[in-house]
Formats: sequence, C-alpha cells, structure tokens
Amino acid sequence: MISGKKVTGVVPARSGSKGLPNKNIKKLVDKPLIGWTIQEGSRSKYIDEIIVSSDSLKILKLGSKYGKVTLHQRSKKLSHDKSKIIDVLLNIFKEDNITEYIILLQPTSPSRNYKDIDMCLKKMIKGKFLSAASVITYNKNIEWFFKIRKNKIFPLKKIFPKNTNRQVKSEYYQFSGDFYIVQKKWMFKNKKLVSKETMPFLLRNNLSIDIDSEFDFKKAEKHLININKKL
Repeated sequence: MISGKKVTGVVPARSGSKGLPNKNIKKLVDKPLIGWTIQEGSRSKYIDEIIVSSDSLKILKLGSKYGKVTLHQRSKKLSHDKSKIIDVLLNIFKEDNITEYIILLQPTSPSRNYKDIDMCLKKMIKGKFLSAASVITYNKNIEWFFKIRKNKIFPLKKIFPKNTNRQVKSEYYQFSGDFYIVQKKWMFKNKKLVSKETMPFLLRNNLSIDIDSEFDFKKAEKHLININKKL
C-alpha cells in the first residue's frame, strides 16, 4: 500500500500462444516463465495483492506455487488471440471498490526488477500522473524506416533525412512491456492504459526482454543465468 491506497498487480497468462506454445508455463532456468513475474512482483514494497488471470486451470494452479496470489478464471471470450488486455482488466476490477492503482505485469518480461516498479509508482504519484509505463531507448533510427506500396518507398517521416550517415541517430523510445501502472478510475473512464499524458519511466539498466519466440526465450535464459552468476 502506498499513501494509504491499495495497489494490485495483475499477471495475465492465457493458455494460447502462437509464437511460442505454452510459453507461460515453459521452464526458464529454474522455474516456469510465469513464476519469475509472480516472485518479482511479490518483492514490491507497495503491491498489496497479485492477481493471476488465466483461462487455464493448470496455469492458475502453477501460479499459486510461486507466491500468495488471487486466482482469476478468465472467460473464453477474453482468452483468444485478439482479446485486449484492457478488457481483461476492466472485467477483473468491475466490482472492485478498494483498489486505487493497478500494475500490469506481463509474464513475457522476466528480467524486470521490483525496485523499478516501486520507483515508478512513487514518481507517478508524486508527479500526480494517472498512468505510467516502463520504457527503454530504441537503438534504431526510425527516420530511415519506410513502407512499400506498389513497389514504391514511402518514408514514415514523409521524407528521408539528407544526412545518410547511419551513425547519426535521434533519441527515440519504446514501451518495454515490463510494467504499466494506471489509476483504476482513470482506466475505467478512458478504457486504456496509456495516453499522451502517460509518465514514461526509463528502466535503470535500459534492458528489457520481451519473450514471443524461442529465440527470445533463449536470450532471456542466457541473461538470467549470467545475473545469477554475479549474485
């Protein structure tokens, strides 16, 4: 709890996954992928409750082994490929009159650190923001990105920069996916997690791993093993 307000973390983990089948329960180093998120979320000083939401009883049962969690049986309507996470959150909290802040913790980002979550929440409340999101710098220059239509190039920035030196880069950022924080009332009013007024929180080590494929999984595995060696 922070400033007398209840904070609830949500770990969404549906069973279906096309990029990497059963990724949420796939063993990553010494525990299933979902276990990393639940354990790190449980270390937060401010998260009062962690809800694991899934359409799979197997995932729910497994999630309960890695921390004190509340289980949410997700409906099939909210469990297909095109289901929106915002709809899942609106469903979970539709009858909740206590929670003030919601923190979305997706299992596909196992490298997150609870200290970043807590720092972001404190900064968000102090700055009177109604939503916040973890971000990292983007190491490519999108000024050189383009679409191809009818075999013609259409630059995303309308025109390409005159300087063709690829080392000259602008400062761009992207959502890392490690966590999103939102005031519940604001979420219900706007039916979204981010807006132009969302507070960006740059991760301290600028490192984030978003697992969506076997390659991503192996990358995360190598990273986590190296971290454990340093501890």
